[in-house]
Amino acid sequence: YRVINSDIAGDHPTISNDHIAHDNIGSITINATVNDTPFTVTLPVDETVPGAVSVSLVQDNIIEISVNGAPTAPTDDDLTGDTGLLGEGAVKVTCTNEAATHEPEEQTYGLLDGYTPSDVQWTGDGETGYYYVDITVPAAGYVTKFSIDSGADHALALDAAATDTIRLQYSNEGWKVMDEETPVTFEVTCTTDQPGGGDEPTPTPTPNPGPDPDPDPDPDPIPTPTPDPGDDDNPPYIPPVDPDDSGVSDLLNTDDHIQYLFGYPEGTFGPENNMTRAEVAQMFYNLLLDQDVTITKTFDDVPANAWYAKAVNTLASLGVVSGVGNGDFEPERSITRAEFTSIAMKFAEGKTGGTNIFSDVKSTDWFYRAVVNSTQYGWIHGYGDGTFRPNNPITRVEVTAIVNNMLGREADVDFVTEHYDELNHFSDLAVSHWGYYHIVEATNDHDYTKPSSGENWTELN
Repeated sequence: YRVINSDIAGDHPTISNDHIAHDNIGSITINATVNDTPFTVTLPVDETVPGAVSVSLVQDNIIEISVNGAPTAPTDDDLTGDTGLLGEGAVKVTCTNEAATHEPEEQTYGLLDGYTPSDVQWTGDGETGYYYVDITVPAAGYVTKFSIDSGADHALALDAAATDTIRLQYSNEGWKVMDEETPVTFEVTCTTDQPGGGDEPTPTPTPNPGPDPDPDPDPDPIPTPTPDPGDDDNPPYIPPVDPDDSGVSDLLNTDDHIQYLFGYPEGTFGPENNMTRAEVAQMFYNLLLDQDVTITKTFDDVPANAWYAKAVNTLASLGVVSGVGNGDFEPERSITRAEFTSIAMKFAEGKTGGTNIFSDVKSTDWFYRAVVNSTQYGWIHGYGDGTFRPNNPITRVEVTAIVNNMLGREADVDFVTEHYDELNHFSDLAVSHWGYYHIVEATNDHDYTKPSSGENWTELN
């Protein structure tokens, strides 16, 4: 037979079960002779079973040839999320440092942003062939995520590949992950000069033992919800601020004490983890009184399907957050104290006149006005040595304490003690942690009343 494709032409002596590459076919013309009679057949395309080519004799002098079209490439929704083909368990990260003491030692993840799918391609012959797509998975994002989850900085192990691929095959039922393609594994290692990476284990907070936590933990002594003002190692005490006076209540929900912070899927909160720029954006988005905002600003490194995309783009469109230049936002980078202060001050009514009390904050610094003005609201203080440390990262528990005070929220210690077994718990948060009650306040939706001072919880929601 002579097969002529308007896009791809070629001779096929035997056409039955022979694959013809034909993306966007215009037409295929078959010139054939049957019983000494020449004729021309126009190919009908059947898109139900990709890759197959069949030839059948319909009746004397008439043959029918069918070629099935290539399938549509899988979408982001097909690949990611709870129901995606490459959800939880598609990628595994394993620390190879036998001396490490951090937990977990390995972790699995779903497909993160940054992957690259190939075009739909064909391999094999006829009925034994199939369409496939290769998903290239870069290690970088998983190394960063594992570093956050384990509380120790990691890098790819020596000679470890920086990328791996997962092959998807198309069948009658649609796209599927080929056997033994997942999980792809990235081996990482940590240094021994940081917590969790050394030979000597670093003590970590432990939850109350047993499957049923003690509903009446001993409140004596009750941990101070905020650290001592003069302590150089802990963030200083931040007194509660009336959000109506600061202007915070104009933009953020200060009336309903909703849960505005959440832990990680493995049941931890990560109080000492550095908070990322994406996490800060999501936190403030959760608190916005009006989330229905016309999006006028996006970033090149914030994919539309990222879990934080709506939050980042909304706050950027409101002028609360800004990028770092070149169209980027750097969502996964740890936010600095200066950056966080600048964002927090966007919710204030804009008073000026604060006094610079910090030896490391200069009038030429881009964050000078935000940091100096923040002192009059009592939200963010410096350290006992008179510094602000603007370029240092800020931890999740430090952010929690500050935002609670922005919102005028304060946990009811007596209620928390009496209803301990009904609270949201985290495996890495002990009652003795200085920020325990701050985190409880932020992670438990509750009703309350306001006495002359403090806050009385009435019910958990």
